[in-house]
Amino acid sequence: MKIRLLLLSAFLIIAFVEPIFAWPDMPTPRLHVEGRFLKDTHGNTVNLHGFAQTYSPWFNERGQYWNNYDVEGCLAYNQGLIDDILDAGWKMNFLRLHMDPYWSNEPGCTPDGHELPNCFSETRFHKYLDEVFIPMAEYAISKGLYVVIRPPGVSPEVIGVEDDYNYADYLMTVWDIVSSHPKILAMEEVMFELANEPVRIRLADGSVGNNTQAHFDVLKEIFQPVVDKIRENGFHNVLWIPGSAYQAQYKGYAVNPIEGENIGYAVHIYPGWFGSADGYEVFKGEWDANVKPVADFAPIMITEMDWAPEKYEDVSWGTGITGTAGGEGFGANFKRIMDETGNVSWLLFTSPHFLADFTGEEPADGESYTFLNDPEACPWPVYHWYQEYAETNYPRPEFQYQSHSDNGDGTYTNPLIHADFPDPDVIRVGDVYYMVSTTMHIFPGATLLKSYDLVNWEYCNNPLEMIESGDAYNLLNGENRYARGQWASSLRYNDGTFYIMFNTLDEGGYLLTTSDPSGQWNLQKLSSSYYDPGLFFDEDGKIYVVHGINTIKITELDENFQAVGQDRTLIERPESGLEGCHMYKINGFYYIYATYGGWPASQVAFRSTDIFGDYEEKLLLDDDNIVIIQ
Repeated sequence: MKIRLLLLSAFLIIAFVEPIFAWPDMPTPRLHVEGRFLKDTHGNTVNLHGFAQTYSPWFNERGQYWNNYDVEGCLAYNQGLIDDILDAGWKMNFLRLHMDPYWSNEPGCTPDGHELPNCFSETRFHKYLDEVFIPMAEYAISKGLYVVIRPPGVSPEVIGVEDDYNYADYLMTVWDIVSSHPKILAMEEVMFELANEPVRIRLADGSVGNNTQAHFDVLKEIFQPVVDKIRENGFHNVLWIPGSAYQAQYKGYAVNPIEGENIGYAVHIYPGWFGSADGYEVFKGEWDANVKPVADFAPIMITEMDWAPEKYEDVSWGTGITGTAGGEGFGANFKRIMDETGNVSWLLFTSPHFLADFTGEEPADGESYTFLNDPEACPWPVYHWYQEYAETNYPRPEFQYQSHSDNGDGTYTNPLIHADFPDPDVIRVGDVYYMVSTTMHIFPGATLLKSYDLVNWEYCNNPLEMIESGDAYNLLNGENRYARGQWASSLRYNDGTFYIMFNTLDEGGYLLTTSDPSGQWNLQKLSSSYYDPGLFFDEDGKIYVVHGINTIKITELDENFQAVGQDRTLIERPESGLEGCHMYKINGFYYIYATYGGWPASQVAFRSTDIFGDYEEKLLLDDDNIVIIQ
């Protein structure tokens, strides 16, 4: 058996990158949904905490600092606010970015109601996506913030598959433009909130309501095609789906959820909502009835929430007090319920210029409280809660290095990996690529790497703890198994289970299995030995392994991975060194990828419409068209 040329190359020359963080040691790796949790690339549970910005003169202190479609003025003001908020010590790690219709509406056109879409101009939206919204997202990201983008304006009072404003078509237009933009596609830190505050839903019979299963079924009819278009355009980051009744009702999604990967649900909460004016028990009961059904299987993000006593009504959206957890009030009960739920990210919707003015100073003796230092208004307790949250459930990679092969502009440089990872087998499950490699006599072994782009690879696991505990593997009594352990593994995923099949030169064939590639793997000894096995699950449910050197054979396996019948010969190349077979089925053809090992070497593919052949052969790579790097 020969160690074959690693066509992916071998591991990362790494260069330290000086990061800019929202607070020290707070990185922003790509996030994904795993079960009911938001997680980073290393499997850490993440709950984000942040603030919101809206880019229009009215929302930016009533036009005191810029107006008249002044792009430079808008960017200077809002980027300055981000700096001031972080300088004030807020431990924020995400920004909700409103693509305000101020920019995308036709000048002189009057909306039918607050921010309704009848004045939307696709041309203007393209222009200011490039000039305002993307630059703001880029700036926020440069400061260590994730960005949740919401569409221009609010939902009409009544929406349906067809409604007075064709709102479903409007959302499709907006998100098709945004999700296909090359700069957005390159931003690992960006997520989308699909709509803002749907209220009531029109059914096919013309009736209107918001909290029966039929209404949620219509919401799915509206949002699912938008989700599918976003994914078709290549955007695979997290999408946050709104509910009905101003984003307060979600239970129907538990029956008929939005389909696809990386889906969460975006909720709004203000004092008085969810029975919160009546104390913790009622508040928790309403939350359990309306949001818990989706929180039980997907992450939640609260994208609007604040409170303050009535005397601050001119600076706060919701009238209430902090109160005490488990007792009266809104704020403390809100935090308790979010913490008890365990998978909720949330923000403070207070106007960001107030957050920028926060000092953390209590009033001097004889001075009255202000909105910013009153413990019954939201800024004071939330500022301190964010300090606590910064210590847990934040995104934190295992290392802070960047691949030398990633050029940072969408291109890469070979070799990808500057180290010895021989005999690779690569699969993709969801948006994650996994690669297994030979480790021979090294334990833990069968090194498993993972990547989200086939360029930047990181360790996932070493699934093989031990083959056996005899003298040879323990280097006792003069025995050893140098270079004779795990070789040329086959990595596959089928029906919720990951499989690694491999062979040793002395003990024979083995199978590793797990449902969690980063967790514990189970080892099974096989009754037969398969040289360089290529495990294959066919569409008809049958299992095969293709294997051998010079003479390539196929063996059918039963559900316990025991041989069924006799081996069948597929390809014969006497004394050629043909080995390392992996089998795939693509568009009706069975393919066997293999290598003529040693030196000179070549990579070939065989294909047939019948799994048992005959197979035709094609040369893919050889030593004349592989650049050798000294």
